[in-house]
Amino acid sequence: IKVWPLFFVPYLAVRRDWNVVAWTLMFALLLTMAPALYFGFSANLDLLSQWLDQEFQTQLGSAEIWYPNQSLRGALMRYLTLVDYSEVPDSNYRTVNIVSLNPEMVHTLWFGMAGAGYVGLLLLAYRRRQEVGWVEHGVAFCGLALLEPFSHKSALVVLLWPAIIAGCILAREHPPLWVRGVVYAAIGLALIQPLAPGSDAQRLLQVLGFDFVAACCLTAALVWASVNGVQLVQPDQSAAGKSRATSAMA
Repeated sequence: IKVWPLFFVPYLAVRRDWNVVAWTLMFALLLTMAPALYFGFSANLDLLSQWLDQEFQTQLGSAEIWYPNQSLRGALMRYLTLVDYSEVPDSNYRTVNIVSLNPEMVHTLWFGMAGAGYVGLLLLAYRRRQEVGWVEHGVAFCGLALLEPFSHKSALVVLLWPAIIAGCILAREHPPLWVRGVVYAAIGLALIQPLAPGSDAQRLLQVLGFDFVAACCLTAALVWASVNGVQLVQPDQSAAGKSRATSAMA
């Protein structure tokens, strides 16, 4: 079972989507304890303890992963510390750090910023808990990509939902010029990368964090929409729409 999808449980609880929260926790508990039928209860607890220890050291340790991580942590580590790529499977990535701070200090900085970002997401969700939630779900998916410790490029498929919502906002609303600008910037950053010629250019764009910046652009647009009360359904459709939105997110 992946750990980080649990990111959504407090978010859904704040939105009062109790059915989804209950079913999620129930299935997670059942799947977590199911191996006890084969290994035995005590052995399963021991395996879970080993797994949690491994995940804690990997996900929350100060050592950076070998690939160009596209989350907030990855961007901070690459720009604020010296990442040594000589000891990893692919040593052809360039260093782009502008300073060389202590990795432990940058790790603490990331932890504080990620915590503040998650609290902000919960506040947005609570403020709009009576609404359908299409926009807030988009912010949540952006938050997962940006705030979890490691976001591999392939994992950024979760940004498809925020991209669709951002497109709907541009088509149906009249957002300020800067909102249109950041959405178009996200599109441009996504399109440039596969067109960059050569593996060296591809690696450089990953190290520079083009995907991270694109996710930040989408987040900014959707946060604006949420703060300004943008709805993508009519008010009389809100009850049915909220049900569909929660089901789609689950």
